Amino acid sequence: MTKEPMSYLVKEGQNYILIKSERCLSIKKVAEKLDVHVTHAKKNIVTLPDFPKPIRYEDKSHPKWLESDIDYWLFKKKA
Repeated sequence: MTKEPMSYLVKEGQNYILIKSERCLSIKKVAEKLDVHVTHAKKNIVTLPDFPKPIRYEDKSHPKWLESDIDYWLFKKKA
């Protein structure tokens, strides 16, 4: 049996966005999702004040971003 990803609706004004998963993305996966180079993502995108904050499992671990946070950020950028 496979586990279905979590999904929920978020209302933003009069629009809704379907958040499909809670996967954690590395900087490489974030860059792929945004269709930019990893260096551009590190220097110019994740440093934006409105970009979602990363999570860390341990103090010295590499940062990870929730895919749903990235999806929501993209949705807000398009609106």
